[in-house]
Amino acid sequence: MKTISYPTEDGGKVNFEHDEGAWEDTHFQGEMKISYAELRDVFGYPDYFDNSTYPQTDEKVNCEWTLRIDNVPVTIYSWKEYRLPKDVDSWHIGGNSEKAVHKVKETINAYKYYRKNY
Repeated sequence: MKTISYPTEDGGKVNFEHDEGAWEDTHFQGEMKISYAELRDVFGYPDYFDNSTYPQTDEKVNCEWTLRIDNVPVTIYSWKEYRLPKDVDSWHIGGNSEKAVHKVKETINAYKYYRKNY
């Protein structure tokens, strides 16, 4: 797994990597208003992507990132959004605790700081 790091304003850094096993033992912790394009810019391409608006199965997720952010398991996913992922603007965040939501926001802020200053 390739680790990606973004510097933070306070001189620290946020590290994350894609990890297909990160979803195990996670559940809904919160949600965030953000576009697919913004998530893709920050986290890269999703680990699961189904570009259909009406899945052929009972699948309730058609786009998902499975990550470890500073070793915290995190999933970002569309939940029952029966539309193209590029049109989704509210994403669910899963994890073992509310720390997952904090880590997603921290990574997005670090990415914005990186883009502005580097």
